[in-house]
Amino acid sequence: VDDLTILLESPLRFAGALLFVGILMPWSEELLFRGVIYGWMRERFGVGAGAVLSAFVFSLPHLYPEVLVPVFILGIGFALIYEWTGTLWASFAVHAAHNTLHLVWLYLSLHHGAPAFDFV
Repeated sequence: VDDLTILLESPLRFAGALLFVGILMPWSEELLFRGVIYGWMRERFGVGAGAVLSAFVFSLPHLYPEVLVPVFILGIGFALIYEWTGTLWASFAVHAAHNTLHLVWLYLSLHHGAPAFDFV
């Protein structure tokens, strides 16, 4: 969160953060973690183990120990959304909505007095 506050100091930076964190990052992560890694693991280990293993790999680059478990759970959810719908667009849409909501709430808490609680 502290790293994100720099991106949220002004409306222009907020717009850039929305583009990067709300769209570009989720799309690239879905391509890699669901499209490539989950797909590979699903073929070798099945849906359940593939979802869990790819979620574990997905959680590692998020770096902050306090978010590893929530990001791991999100990774399982994103893999299952992809599995159930058969398209990366669905997991991307949920991922992008999650990141965007996170950024909007953080921006509102910093600039407009919204309650300052954090969610992954």
